[in-house]
Amino acid sequence: METQTLEKKVIRQELVARVRQEIVAGRYDTPAKLEAAFERLLNRIEQD
Repeated sequence: METQTLEKKVIRQELVARVRQEIVAGRYDTPAKLEAAFERLLNRIEQD
């Protein structure tokens, strides 16, 4: 179990580094990502 936790931390650090690079390069916020976020938001509002 401890190994799984360590692996998740390594993966998370790699993900954070990649996302930071995308943000700096201006490639993180895409129309598809924004649309997906709006859909999730609307679904949550509808559930409440």
